[in-house]
Amino acid sequence: METPVAYVCSAPSHQVGDGGGPDKLTVHDGKWAFCPHDAKADGHEWQPTGGVAVSTLRHAVAFRERDASKERTPIR
Repeated sequence: METPVAYVCSAPSHQVGDGGGPDKLTVHDGKWAFCPHDAKADGHEWQPTGGVAVSTLRHAVAFRERDASKERTPIR
């Protein structure tokens, strides 16, 4: 069983778009926190998750990035 992530960053500038940095996990208020952009960045807006598996959060980010890249790719 994975350790639950207690917080997720909801800052608009930290959402999917540029791939961000490789570090997605950090500690906030003594609990695991996930930022889709980069856990080492400044300007996080932490929201409680209620306890979500990190694999679920990573999957959601990968799904949004894939959908975003489809929107930028012209259809031929």
